[in-house]
Amino acid sequence: MMLADCERNLGNDAAHKAALLAAVRINPRRWKVHQRLAELFRADGDSKQAGWHELRAVR
Repeated sequence: MMLADCERNLGNDAAHKAALLAAVRINPRRWKVHQRLAELFRADGDSKQAGWHELRAVR
């Protein structure tokens, strides 16, 4: 998650998303990461991926 935050702060959108995806591969229970991915996918217009991550963003 720290890497994702750093990439976001540097404006590296693709690296930011890649770091978040890596984080949920390592630990799929990270609901905050799923929540952020859902927001990113929704902003990109990918409602299918956004919905998938929203379902997993449960506390």
